[in-house]
Amino acid sequence: MQFNDVVNIVDENEITTTSRNNSNVRVLSVSEYVKLTDQAIRNFGYATVEGEISELKRYSHLYFKIKDELSSVDCIMWQSVANSLHFEPKVGLKVRITGQSSIYQKTGQFKLVAHRMEEVGLGQIMEQLRLLKEKLASQGIFDLHKREIPRFVNTVGVITSSEGQVLHDIERTIELRNDGVHIVLYKALVQGKEAPASLRKALKQAIEDNICDVLIIGRGGGSFEDLLPFSDEALVRDVANCPIPIISAVGHEPDVALTDFAADVRAATPTAAATFVTQVTKQELYAFVTECSERLNNAIASVLDDKKMALANLNQRLKSCNPLLYIQNHEQRLQFLVRQLQHSLQNKITNLNLKLQQLNQNLSQYEPQALVNQKQLKVEALINKLNEAIRNIVDNRVDRLDFDNTKLRLDNALTTLISKRQNTLQQSVLALQSLRLEDKFSSMLQLYQKDLAKLETLNPLAILKRGYSITYNEEHKVASIDNIKLGQELETKLTCGKVISTITQIIKDN
Repeated sequence: MQFNDVVNIVDENEITTTSRNNSNVRVLSVSEYVKLTDQAIRNFGYATVEGEISELKRYSHLYFKIKDELSSVDCIMWQSVANSLHFEPKVGLKVRITGQSSIYQKTGQFKLVAHRMEEVGLGQIMEQLRLLKEKLASQGIFDLHKREIPRFVNTVGVITSSEGQVLHDIERTIELRNDGVHIVLYKALVQGKEAPASLRKALKQAIEDNICDVLIIGRGGGSFEDLLPFSDEALVRDVANCPIPIISAVGHEPDVALTDFAADVRAATPTAAATFVTQVTKQELYAFVTECSERLNNAIASVLDDKKMALANLNQRLKSCNPLLYIQNHEQRLQFLVRQLQHSLQNKITNLNLKLQQLNQNLSQYEPQALVNQKQLKVEALINKLNEAIRNIVDNRVDRLDFDNTKLRLDNALTTLISKRQNTLQQSVLALQSLRLEDKFSSMLQLYQKDLAKLETLNPLAILKRGYSITYNEEHKVASIDNIKLGQELETKLTCGKVISTITQIIKDN
């Protein structure tokens, strides 16, 4: 089926009339229309197109756009073709594409399927940016003093579009980290031909207002062309000469604009820029205020304690200078001396009484009656020891006599037991003799020797001694003509060893 077979070519003015009157018109589904259109476009054959890569994404396949001053076209290069490229495609690179037009049937999107890619050179826009960057760098625009972003920021100016996601991301990040930071929006266009002038106007207004501690200029991610306004020469010079610390936050991490080199700080994303201006979070502020409050309270308490100690010292010094206190001190000292004298006299009297008692005791020891009493006590002690010794000797003799009687009784009992055991042993010997065990053992030995001779005759190894052998296959089974194959190894068991052989021929008997 061809495209012309189902599509009626009519004049624009006849569309309404034809659709009403011609009931034979073929109505196509969307998928049929896209499929037929794709076939028609493919019939155009291959085309070679030259342009500049403006967007590039690599997954399994390579997805990119090529453009010139007026138009752009989506392209795709299959993985097998992309892997054979001898250079690395990059945004801004001018290339020559040879491919076939196609329509993606799922979305109806037109694409150029690239079968070959050749490198032509840097694109015009990329080359202009490179030359501009070298020019500004040679003039020292990028080498101006880079200021640090203030740690404490009260007001931050944001130069961006009021309709994009950038302002929302910055407001949300600042609100989460430190909602005390005030945000002033300076509206500007962020893409298109009018964007550079709009951005410069907003920056100029922020400088004139002079109410911001930090400025953020930037936008969200986009294509290479969308980011070009932030590489405008006049805007880059204004950013470099801005008297207020300024952060450039253009696109995402890989995106680079010339304002990134001219600004005091380059942020990978607008969210990162919001993080820069809120280095001190509200949690840190609360903690800092709490710490300062505690330090102030501690300082006040320390000063108050010092004053109290000084007052107590002055009161003590005032009391020490009072005449009444002087008299009281002397009275206390006099009373202490009186008590000390009384204590010394009492100790002296006590020591003399103890010494008198000791002398009386010594004197009483040398009296005649005392000596007689001491000797009498010693005699009584010796008599008691003598009586104790006599009792011990008598007890030992009695115990010895009881031991001899016990020994005699045990000897008699042991003699009787030995006699009984001898009678039992004699009876056991007679019983054993009557059993004739030697004759029974001799007959059993003869039977054993006969059985052993039979086993020897039945032993397979005994057959080997007569010149026979046993052959096993690789599975260690007895080899037969049915379980062996050519090339297998056989193990042959002989009398004193074994032989390993390989089968080279098999001959079966009829």
